[in-house]
Amino acid sequence: MSDAILCVDIGTTSLKAGFVTALGEVVSICSVRFNSATDKYHIARKWLPAFKSAVKKLGEDCRERKLSLVIKA
Repeated sequence: MSDAILCVDIGTTSLKAGFVTALGEVVSICSVRFNSATDKYHIARKWLPAFKSAVKKLGEDCRERKLSLVIKA
């Protein structure tokens, strides 16, 4: 796998995440839904668990497809 970056879109009802290469190739993608609420702070508290779930799903997908993941800071 060539280098890819983790991209995240946090919406009001779901969080979408994926690994995308510099050439725009989507390596892996997933979506985690959460219940919308009228209180914007209530929604914000759901983002971190949704993010963790999405990263876990992406990691599982990459392992199933035998793609290596190396985290660079």
